[in-house]
Amino acid sequence: IVPRRIRFDRGAECTSRKLETVLNRLHIERQLVSAATGSLKGNVEQSFHQLHIAQNSSLEDHGLIEKRHDSKHNKEATLDIHQYTKMVINYVLFHNQMAIKGYPMSRELIAAGVHPIPIELWKFYLSKYGSPRPITSSMRAQYCFDLMEEAQATISRDGIHFVGHLYINEDDPELLTEMYDAGSAKKNFNIRFDPRNMNEIY
Repeated sequence: IVPRRIRFDRGAECTSRKLETVLNRLHIERQLVSAATGSLKGNVEQSFHQLHIAQNSSLEDHGLIEKRHDSKHNKEATLDIHQYTKMVINYVLFHNQMAIKGYPMSRELIAAGVHPIPIELWKFYLSKYGSPRPITSSMRAQYCFDLMEEAQATISRDGIHFVGHLYINEDDPELLTEMYDAGSAKKNFNIRFDPRNMNEIY
């Protein structure tokens, strides 16, 4: 889903222009918490703490990172990403049915008989604000494109030059035309890229 709004603290990465650009593309509202209101993060921090407690018993002797000089987590690690993903999903399903200690209950929630349980809160706010926007299969490519970073490359008859690499797609007639028109001179060319995988640019 694409959320309608995301609440952030005032860290540099949360107030950056780069993040603002991505949120604007996806029509997501950025809500910055007021200064000195760290207590608003308590529920999230507690959730992460519970996740660590829940996973530690499962990861014992399977790569649990311990803050000890003789920790052998790199030699003991045996879970692959799929096994770990299953573990996290199980935790989320468990978490969604457990009461959140210290959750600030509004009069509206109390009057509606809602308990501080994630699945009940989710259903209540769905009825109040409507369903979030799903990422359909037809939207997925555009959604991924909107998440990518913008950059400027150059294009010549050889292809697209970006950070020391040369890219070309011989099945793209529009690109081939641009390359031919550029000739031996290098012209600026706007691209998007995923910094985690430089095998392709867009």
